[in-house]
Amino acid sequence: MTGTANGYWNTGIRSLIVFALVAACASISAQPKKAPVPAELTIAKTIAIVNETGTQAVLDTATKEFVAWNRYKIVDSKDDADLMVKFTHKNDIDPLTGFMGSIEMEVFAKGSSTPVFDAKHFARFIFQPQLRTKNCVFDFEDRVEGRN
Repeated sequence: MTGTANGYWNTGIRSLIVFALVAACASISAQPKKAPVPAELTIAKTIAIVNETGTQAVLDTATKEFVAWNRYKIVDSKDDADLMVKFTHKNDIDPLTGFMGSIEMEVFAKGSSTPVFDAKHFARFIFQPQLRTKNCVFDFEDRVEGRN
């Protein structure tokens, strides 16, 4: 009788393991494929940062982060830039977390009114007010470098 109980136990465990593996494989294969990085982002050499937030610290933080990344040269004029990076502030609420006040970053290719990239971050830490700006730039860097 003990042998039969162990047989059922072993069969049950094996079945559970097989089921878990099949479910994991199905989940992995069902993941959406990442869209390719738009060519405008990879061939661009220059950016112009436009700060529509009314806060100088946003411009300072964005400039610092783009200089540290060292991928694009920052120029003063939108007309001279391959990409225009625009920062805006919204007094909205994150529906998932309830956090208020977002910084949105949109990136436009030269001559286009449709963004080729956008990111939005809400205030989470009152003691790190520029974290939203940094996170927008980090998201953009990850996208351009193919990390997300």
